[in-house]
Amino acid sequence: MNKNLVKCVMGALCALSLSACATMNDLVGKSSYDPASYGTKALLSMVASADSTASDAAAAAKELANRRLTEEEGRQLFQALQAQPKEKVRVAILKTIAAKQLDYLREPVVAYALKAPDEDTAVEAAVTAIALTTEQEDALKSAAGFLLKGKFPAQRARAAKLVATTFPEYAERLFVRALEKETSASAATLMCEFLAQKGSPACLPTLESIANDVGRKYEADKWLGVKTDSESVRAAAVRGVERLGMAE
Repeated sequence: MNKNLVKCVMGALCALSLSACATMNDLVGKSSYDPASYGTKALLSMVASADSTASDAAAAAKELANRRLTEEEGRQLFQALQAQPKEKVRVAILKTIAAKQLDYLREPVVAYALKAPDEDTAVEAAVTAIALTTEQEDALKSAAGFLLKGKFPAQRARAAKLVATTFPEYAERLFVRALEKETSASAATLMCEFLAQKGSPACLPTLESIANDVGRKYEADKWLGVKTDSESVRAAAVRGVERLGMAE
């Protein structure tokens, strides 16, 4: 075997070995480098590159939470989020945006949360948007948007919980609107439970409709920690009907 051919074979084996190591690192969730040894610009490039493994890019995003970021660099990070095809990296980027309190990205993150490509990213984007919000009115507006327009059940369920716990005075009106088309059993059960306990007579028609529409199906889930289904939703509505009916 001539020397040139030997070099080619060795080079191919080395490349294969490096690729295998990167793949294995990605599978076990470890980066193939020390993020602390990379400069900020190099980390941003790693996050933005489609060639980076999920573990390498996510590690870069996490390390950026320890760096001083200019507004330009913060906006580069958001651009990377929008273009990033890997869910793990998108979530890591959002966590860094929240940790760094890049409040100039609040509005873009709110808009992104409503068009995020997957459930985990959508939830994290909503959490980040709220974390970047300082005004109560803006927080309520964002939470209402996630509840009424969110395309993922987990995001809507968490928005419903936020509204119920943080903005109870606005919850009834929002929940009556949301229940018209809600399909998540977790979100619908939480909203019906709230109305059953604290709702006014104005929400009685909504609860009666849900309690008696036995053909309406809700997706069984446990986005709020408890498994719920269509029966859970109707049972909560029935309790509300009974309470409000007795009050008449």
